[in-house]
Amino acid sequence: MKPLTESRREERFEGGCPVQVSILGEAETKLAGQLSDFSAGGLRLLVERPVPEGAAVKVEFGETLLLGEVSYCRPAEGGYAVGLELEHSLACTEELVRLARELNNSR
Repeated sequence: MKPLTESRREERFEGGCPVQVSILGEAETKLAGQLSDFSAGGLRLLVERPVPEGAAVKVEFGETLLLGEVSYCRPAEGGYAVGLELEHSLACTEELVRLARELNNSR
């Protein structure tokens, strides 16, 4: 991962991987997207359509699940840039599912 040179409180890194974005609410909406860059407290996504500011969002890629709130949504090349303030993150989700099954089976 390559750090980006910006004057921010936290170091930001380039992303580049595909993600599945879910807008949470009454009717969950799913979008394909790409992780543009990220830091410890937030990330920037590129998606095909706008996402409302303030919306709760779930982002999934690999064995990682992130939850956050949309801080901005702006037109960008080929779609929209979405800034997400992270609330929670969970890595190694497949391992957690395996451990939960083992625990459940041992009862």
